[in-house]
Amino acid sequence: MPLGPMVYSKCQIGIMLEEIARKIQQDLRHCRRRPVFTIVLYGGVPFAPDLLRLMQHPENIEVLYIHAASYGEGTESSGHVKLHYNLPDHLRRDPDNWRLLHLDEIMDTGGTAHRIIEEFESLGFLDQRFAVLFDKRVKRRHSVEANYAGAIVPDRFFVGYGMGLGDRFRMLPDVHTYLPDEP
Repeated sequence: MPLGPMVYSKCQIGIMLEEIARKIQQDLRHCRRRPVFTIVLYGGVPFAPDLLRLMQHPENIEVLYIHAASYGEGTESSGHVKLHYNLPDHLRRDPDNWRLLHLDEIMDTGGTAHRIIEEFESLGFLDQRFAVLFDKRVKRRHSVEANYAGAIVPDRFFVGYGMGLGDRFRMLPDVHTYLPDEP
């Protein structure tokens, strides 16, 4: 079976989420713009909902969903990121009043983050931040950084807690390495 050893337990993930939430809330106290949390699908689930429930006043949180695809069924990014989203009129009318906080489970090549930032900058959103559970800096090919990260991880393919191989393994509560079948 290609599922490798567990590297982060549900408990460890919970501790990382609490720290990310604390840092985001601290930064938002000093921000004049209203936050909109964008959940990058599919990887941002379950990370984003778990994180948002830890925020103060979760009933006041505004959420936007972005479907981003670059992996398909493989373990390497295709390098081409397709985005689909529906931007509400009240955000489109006055982008300078909003801070976009993009939530995704992992930042590796930076291709998805770069593409999302580029897309929303073209619409006038200049205040954007990225929060990820895992930051895989060793794979970075774009000049983007996670503003908030739970852990810096090595160059391995991870599954569970939103990360998958296609749609497999995404709903595991813990994070495991993925070990491809031997030839």
